[in-house]
Amino acid sequence: MYKLPPAVEDKLKRFQPPVDAKDFERLCVDIFEYVLKSRRIPILNRTHSRISAYGTTGDKQYGIDVRDPATQAVAQCKKHEEITTTKLRDELKKLRDYDKEVSHYFFMIKQPDVKVSLSNWIEKQNANAQAERDDSTPYPCLPSIALPELHILGWDEIRSYLGLSTFLLWKWQIAVPAGQNFHLDGLDIQELHYEVGRYRDKIDPKETPPTLEAVHAIESLLSSIDVQALSSIGESPLVHIDIIRGVEKFIGAMKEASRAIRTYGEAITKIDKRDLVVVEEGYELLNNLARQKARISAFPYLRRIAVDCRNLLGHLSSYGASEWEPEFITDELGEEHEVSGETYLRYNFTDKYPRWGVAYTDPKEIAILTKRIVSDIEVISVYQ
Repeated sequence: MYKLPPAVEDKLKRFQPPVDAKDFERLCVDIFEYVLKSRRIPILNRTHSRISAYGTTGDKQYGIDVRDPATQAVAQCKKHEEITTTKLRDELKKLRDYDKEVSHYFFMIKQPDVKVSLSNWIEKQNANAQAERDDSTPYPCLPSIALPELHILGWDEIRSYLGLSTFLLWKWQIAVPAGQNFHLDGLDIQELHYEVGRYRDKIDPKETPPTLEAVHAIESLLSSIDVQALSSIGESPLVHIDIIRGVEKFIGAMKEASRAIRTYGEAITKIDKRDLVVVEEGYELLNNLARQKARISAFPYLRRIAVDCRNLLGHLSSYGASEWEPEFITDELGEEHEVSGETYLRYNFTDKYPRWGVAYTDPKEIAILTKRIVSDIEVISVYQ
């Protein structure tokens, strides 16, 4: 383990198991990759290039809470129970019915230290399993054929693995980001992790209302769109350029948030490197993610609006679809002069087969998009 700052090291020593069993399981998932690497558990499945732990749902009846497909190692997280050899034996009975190959089986428990009786029992089980194997026994194999190698980790050891990752120290609020990247001050890394993970989801605001942070971001992102003017596009051949620029500004802001989201994986990888130049790059990426966090929260609620706005711009900005409408000014003598205008664009919403001039734009397609955009904005605006 690299040297932690004294304050962080002290806080890590005092860090207790999460009260909620689900949170304890999530922590076990987070550190399982580091457990496997530190114990040099080899990658067996060559379709996977790296160790990557996953929480399981369908395998819980077999006593499996965490699984790594690369090493084919699994783990069970024991938060509430006082662990005895009888209970461990019962878990192994469940494991024998598991229909996937297993190389190593870890018991991860909340007790600070592993009792000597438990350690001795684990060693005895491993010795018995090794004695039962012969050259014809595949490795790894189904638990019904032969049990995998067993391990048991107490809370003191589990907790120590958090110190191997800057990201996990932040995620579990043991350390806080510091330095010139001031957006990191007070960043809830677990919330950011959650929001990045769901940004592609289709979210119904009626079922999952936006947070206050997301509401404020929605308000600011939509402020550039003139809803009333947008709904009238197609009724007249003239469209004010500010309407289009407002939609472009909204699309630009959504793209900026999307670009930030795509840097998340790179950011959390870089901040755990020992090359300080790379670490600083990770800080900068994470700082921008913190800056964009509210808009990342708003992203799922605005995705369809963004897609429709992009398609609307595709129609209105296509080659030959518009031309600048001339403007007239009156000089000091009262005479009117035509000038090149940059206020209104003229579209052709009526003549499908023009012989010259502006190409035809189907007002029905425009109306479908603007109607849906306005409707979606009205729905989400209820929460502002």
